[in-house]
Amino acid sequence: MNAFHLFSLGRIPVAATGGYLLIAAYFGYVYSYGSLALGAVAALCITLSLLVHEFGHALVARRLKLGPKVVLHGWGGLTFHGRAETNKHDAFIIAAGPFAGLLLSAAAFAGYSALPHMVPGVLLVRDGQYPSLGYALFALELLYEINLFWSLLNLVPVWPLDGGQLFRLLMLRFMKPAKAERVTHVVGIGLAIVGILVAALLWKSVFSAIIAASLLFENWRRVNSSAASGPIRLRNEALDKLLAEATERLREGDAREALRLAHQGRDMTNVSAAQLDAIWVILTVASAAAREWDDVIHYSLRAPRLGPVFAARVRALVALGRRQEARAELAAADAPELPASERAALEALVAA
Repeated sequence: MNAFHLFSLGRIPVAATGGYLLIAAYFGYVYSYGSLALGAVAALCITLSLLVHEFGHALVARRLKLGPKVVLHGWGGLTFHGRAETNKHDAFIIAAGPFAGLLLSAAAFAGYSALPHMVPGVLLVRDGQYPSLGYALFALELLYEINLFWSLLNLVPVWPLDGGQLFRLLMLRFMKPAKAERVTHVVGIGLAIVGILVAALLWKSVFSAIIAASLLFENWRRVNSSAASGPIRLRNEALDKLLAEATERLREGDAREALRLAHQGRDMTNVSAAQLDAIWVILTVASAAAREWDDVIHYSLRAPRLGPVFAARVRALVALGRRQEARAELAAADAPELPASERAALEALVAA
């Protein structure tokens, strides 16, 4: 997922892909009612709603010192962070997104209800008149509707929606991991089929039907996969040996073998938070050594923000011609500390 850095807020970096620009433009068109200005307001409301949702996840992850990063993409948004230590922590992080959206919906509804009484005579945009307060009402109405609908929909127990992830954690409390995985995705398949029918027959929404179909495909794929959909917190000693070997291969300069071993580790189950972090670090650093720059960017979003990962990411940005982003990374207040010689080398590379 190639994303460009937008800004950082509260030491949480935010990036977006080109696909997100398309989806924002699409929803701006849907809610434009023939007005370019209304379309721009709608696109801003969609963006704000996604950011509030993702920052709900990210702020809890930051509180747990998991180094969150937010990425807006063609299907909405994702919050990447380090592996939480407990299922309880995972549940807090997951639930915080819809909770933040519901809070925004409630605040927008309160504003939408109060504004006409505070300013007598204000007209709704949909009546065809466009005073500035009419735009405000339009934005508040849209924020209320979007966040109420999406937050509740996102709590439906369909993997990988937040509700599906919470449902999986619940199943893990009462079943063995293999059975919990299967139940999670069989339920997801059934509800995704219902979603396709509702979207196609009742809502007449091709976009919603496509999303439901993608959820169906993802759950079908998971039912037929032996890999766990998320953490099962048991220490995998075989993975410890694999990671040690991958680290040694990387130290010896055999990046390809290090990558092979790390990918093999990714396919294992019973992976701890520390083990998964180590996998992402090896994948990031080894991909840089192999000059697979797109992979470096992809893996660095999941790896902990350590010095070697940071340095590999900056080099990848430069190699991909994204020097402005590389400069922003180096200048960021939360940039990891590096040995003086290594930082000087990166600065020279960016400036070249």
